[in-house]
Amino acid sequence: MKTAAVVNQVEVALRDNLNAQIAIEALEYSKPVAPVSEYSQGFEDPMQLRTYNACLVCPDQVRRDSGSAMAKLQIDIIFAIRGADKIMVMDTMKVYADAMANLVEADPTIGGHVFEARFEAAEFIGPTPANGLVGVVIARLSVDTDDLLQ
Repeated sequence: MKTAAVVNQVEVALRDNLNAQIAIEALEYSKPVAPVSEYSQGFEDPMQLRTYNACLVCPDQVRRDSGSAMAKLQIDIIFAIRGADKIMVMDTMKVYADAMANLVEADPTIGGHVFEARFEAAEFIGPTPANGLVGVVIARLSVDTDDLLQ
């Protein structure tokens, strides 16, 4: 399996393409939305980051498809968003979720970085004044990896 390579490729693809998709979605939504400032891998406390808005690429599980040369990799894309007020944070959360879903729908290879990705779901957490007006979006991707092409 090539789990490490796929996770790295997903991070590179998001660095290369996500902010452009965010700009498109924000324009359609007619709201000013800041781009992602920081990309990294692995789980971190989204309420205690140094840099916002952040995108964390977090592998969750890998399943081998025994009938083929495929492995399915579940990856959570966690967006931690901070804003001046609740409305700004919520607008950004909605735009980021749409941007992630539409990016993968438009190109399941995410710019040729993976064999095939699917946007499965997005979960919204916050924002609340108690956590410093930080909102979190957890977008789940299912990525098929073809070991023959890795």
